[in-house]
Amino acid sequence: MKYFGLLIILLFGLFLGDLLIGSVAISPLEILKTFVGTQENEIWNQIILSFRLPKALTADLAGVALSLSGLLMQT
Repeated sequence: MKYFGLLIILLFGLFLGDLLIGSVAISPLEILKTFVGTQENEIWNQIILSFRLPKALTADLAGVALSLSGLLMQT
């Protein structure tokens, strides 16, 4: 149970890393501006909200589904 907090921090860190890494370098501040709604660069807004965010959410949900299926197979 003591590793649960570390796993949550690792999950958010890797999620942020997935949003940061790509062919176009976008800083964490610009990603935060996109989520807040103050992003002025419409291209970065499109890249983050249309490509990187769905990819990161799909990867997280696929990981959750795989872990639950593994849990169900063991019981």
